[in-house]
Amino acid sequence: MTPTKMPSGSDPAKTAATAHTLGGAGFFQKWTTHWNEFWFARDSGYAFALFRILFGLYILAYFLISFAGSVTLEFSNQGIYSPFRIPDIALPPVAAGILFWFFIILVTSFTVGFMTRIVTPMILTLFLYYYFLSTGVRDCAYDRLTILFLGTSCLADLDRVWSITALTRPPGARNVRVWRWGARLITLQIMFLYGGAAVFKMVDPAWREAGMMKYTFCNMWATPPAFWFARIPLPPWVHLAMTISVVIFEFWLPFAFAIRRFRLWAAISAALFHLQIAVLLNVPEFLVCVTTYPLFFTGEEVRSAVAKILGWGRKSSSLEPSR
Repeated sequence: MTPTKMPSGSDPAKTAATAHTLGGAGFFQKWTTHWNEFWFARDSGYAFALFRILFGLYILAYFLISFAGSVTLEFSNQGIYSPFRIPDIALPPVAAGILFWFFIILVTSFTVGFMTRIVTPMILTLFLYYYFLSTGVRDCAYDRLTILFLGTSCLADLDRVWSITALTRPPGARNVRVWRWGARLITLQIMFLYGGAAVFKMVDPAWREAGMMKYTFCNMWATPPAFWFARIPLPPWVHLAMTISVVIFEFWLPFAFAIRRFRLWAAISAALFHLQIAVLLNVPEFLVCVTTYPLFFTGEEVRSAVAKILGWGRKSSSLEPSR
């Protein structure tokens, strides 16, 4: 008797192979979907708008406080400066002053959200000019962060809402949702910054001893409150405990920012951490990190929070589209 052959489509081996293939394709499709949603999801522009305002105010404060009274000294050919990897192209004092205040006007335009697609690359160009002409010799991390944030901002839609430009756009254009990839790049940089600082402290032998924390309150960056604290006769274990707590805190921050339920607490605690650094170590420039915290939240979360703080309720701001 001749055995009956099964149809090729019902072959168990082929069926299993087909199911495995489809399962692999489904996993790959699911993974790529999550990848695209992470980088290329669309959102309202409120998180970018608040970042733009805070970041612009930071740059204005940084340059007006640090350099407004010393433009000739810092950036002109009659001052004391050190070109960093560029030719000696400093301008005469009058031209250097004009260029400096033109830079301030550009940053003001950026802050209020006027023609950001045009002024942001110009701000980045002038900031790089100042960095390589003079400020780069200090090799400060906060200047490099500013360059990274400005570079990403050149390609981001920053003035969709809460801006002067929004007043000139039709309602339909104002309601267009923006890409989130720029926010992802900046927030990942912040997470790597905190996590990297924690790992560095964990592997650096100097940070394994109590004396490092006490030295921090006595170094060249220390302020009078820091010197006062350093003079308190505390036992070594207190300074060691402070060191360990800082390492744990910095190591916790990237994970806290990545988890929605901890994100707000991470932003508040990190802002207080940077404020403490500004008071004790006279490095307020690292407050540039705080300007990026709105990007960890969705646009609607930012809009709702700002509305509650300012008491807008359900009323729209004159700088945002009506609902």
